[in-house]
Amino acid sequence: MTTPRESHTATLLDTGTVLVTSYVNTSEVYDPLTGEWTFSTSMKSDSRYYPTANLLKTGEIIVIAGIQNGQYSCTTEVYDAYVSLWDITDSMATKRISHTSVVLNSDQVLVTDGYGYLASSEIYDPITEQWTYAALLSIAFHTVTLLDSGKVLIVGDEHIDFN
Repeated sequence: MTTPRESHTATLLDTGTVLVTSYVNTSEVYDPLTGEWTFSTSMKSDSRYYPTANLLKTGEIIVIAGIQNGQYSCTTEVYDAYVSLWDITDSMATKRISHTSVVLNSDQVLVTDGYGYLASSEIYDPITEQWTYAALLSIAFHTVTLLDSGKVLIVGDEHIDFN
């Protein structure tokens, strides 16, 4: 890499390249065919530690929350890999770090949990670019997996249908 990073995300893009974001306010793309790293454009918001990142069906990447300026964050931004541009989008209602996120079959993004035993969840709709509360959970610190059926398996003690 051209810049040392930690507390980062690495997201496989439709092109087969990998976008890496981190506490450094820049992003880089790795091309496994050439073995080369190239800078992408800088994120619009302040750099972030411990966010999550998800590839949407549109080919865009959403980077969610984490720590910004030493504070827990609820901000999100979207990266358009085709034009290499970042755009700030709606913020979540709840500040989160160490959370889970998964893209649903609807292309909406489900975010659950977070440090401090947050037993809540929110859903991002990329069409409206808005976050809404989804469900209260009875557990915190869990994993989330999208099943082929479109249901979400929350490993702990819950199974919730977010369709």
